[in-house]
Amino acid sequence: MCSGEGRETARMHPEVYKAAKLGDFRSLMQIISRNGEDLFQQTIPKKNNILHVAAQHKQKHFIECLLQHPSGPSLLWEGNYKKDFPLHTAAKVGSCETVRVFIDLAKSLDWVVEDGQVDKSLDCVVEDGQVDACIELLQKSNRHEDTALHYAIRKGHDGVVKLLIEEVPQLCNITNSSDESPLYLAAHRRLSNTIKLILDACPLSSSHKGHKGPKGLTALHAAVHYSLPDWWEILEKRPQVIREADDMGWTPLHYAACFDNVKAIRLLLRSDPSRAYELDPSVAYHLDNEGQSALHIAAFRGHINVINELVRSCPNACDIINNKGQTALHAAVIGGQKKVVEHILRMPTLEDLLNEEDTNKNTALHLAVLHRRYRIAIILARDKKVDRRNTTNRENSSLPIRSIVDSQLLVAALIATVTFAAAFTMPGGYNSDGPNQGMATLASRAAFQAFVIFNTIAFIFSTTALFLQYGASFLSDRLKVTSVHIAGAHIYIAMLGMVLAFASGTYVVLTRTNGLGIVPFVGIGALGTWNFICSRSQPDLYYGVLRLQTTRTLNKSRRYYGIR
Repeated sequence: MCSGEGRETARMHPEVYKAAKLGDFRSLMQIISRNGEDLFQQTIPKKNNILHVAAQHKQKHFIECLLQHPSGPSLLWEGNYKKDFPLHTAAKVGSCETVRVFIDLAKSLDWVVEDGQVDKSLDCVVEDGQVDACIELLQKSNRHEDTALHYAIRKGHDGVVKLLIEEVPQLCNITNSSDESPLYLAAHRRLSNTIKLILDACPLSSSHKGHKGPKGLTALHAAVHYSLPDWWEILEKRPQVIREADDMGWTPLHYAACFDNVKAIRLLLRSDPSRAYELDPSVAYHLDNEGQSALHIAAFRGHINVINELVRSCPNACDIINNKGQTALHAAVIGGQKKVVEHILRMPTLEDLLNEEDTNKNTALHLAVLHRRYRIAIILARDKKVDRRNTTNRENSSLPIRSIVDSQLLVAALIATVTFAAAFTMPGGYNSDGPNQGMATLASRAAFQAFVIFNTIAFIFSTTALFLQYGASFLSDRLKVTSVHIAGAHIYIAMLGMVLAFASGTYVVLTRTNGLGIVPFVGIGALGTWNFICSRSQPDLYYGVLRLQTTRTLNKSRRYYGIR
């Protein structure tokens, strides 16, 4: 076997490069006759030889003539700077004719192995000490351990893929340095035809690498993730892959639950060929590295249809708990999935989940308060099946409410103080004499009247919020949550009234200052627009009320459940 590794080569003559690119073998031989056969060994800066260049431009006739020359066949075994061989180049550009020429040449070669010098991983030693040159050629890998088949799949050249695997089906079991098998690459790139070609050529892989991908993923993980129409065929030909988990501990069922693939859920739970079409629920109980089942993932993501299918196929799945002793209802509460919580409350088969405690003695109602899911807390508290008298963790669950009450009391008190003071420091001052002595000098202006109205609104609503918060201290936890909700709405209205009162008061005293009086209104308009955009882009954020869900809490929950 010949190799060009470690050998310094001269830069390719421009006329030689032009002849290889255009497929003009006659011109090449004329140049060789004038300058010597050393030109065969010249390369371009990327270390591509003449055969690389011709393969890149699909010059079949040129390649056939070159390989018939005594100096030609050795070029087939020389790699470029990436260790890509001419076969890699032909596969990359999708030239089936060129690939066939290379294969036919390799079949015509008989190499004798000396002193056992052969790559043992290629499994290409034949009887009488000879090497199958065709197998070795097709299994040649580059610096990243990619074979020509990897290149053909990446570029979507089904013709080249079919040609390669028909010659050497073992190619389907070779992974590259990124642990990507040909079948995984085809699934990851959503190449349904290529998947069928590989499965037909190598239906029952004896190697566990035949469907592997990076980070523990498999071809079935990728097919389920992308909802490929023929992913079921992968499972049918490689049934063992259903229980294989990635580095996070996620099986294909976890991915189906995460991405709301109900059809995949239904088929995965019927996938054991030995049991025909009977259910195979064991995969539903598989927990990932964080102890989460597919049902936990579905509940956290809010996929009601997936939950229904899992519970229907595996009724006991609802009893699965994670490492913290939490059920699917706990997961739905942490994920803020109000519709899932309402759905579980309507399901008689899931009543046992309603008052289930985790390892920290928290029920779903406790977690709703701890994670500030106040709408969910109200829904749970109103349900008669939920034990509202469970005080096991009352001390901890009431802490968020206390902090919000304290914050609202402070804000409401400040607004009430400011608006009360503004009522006695009218803009423009008071009349000091005449029949209107003691009256506001600007009382007849519309802007002044607007100032009084908005200031009064701010004072009334802030004072009402103070009364609500004071009275909340004597209420039950359920009514306390409702009181917090109402008080927050009052404070929000009071804030709007205070801001508008400021703008109106500023305008009434700056009316004749060349437009300076409208500056506060412009500022308020910009602030209102910004708030509107924020509320639309992040609808879970409410101002001063209820479902105040910080980014930190959301990210923590997502990391906890392994969602990316």
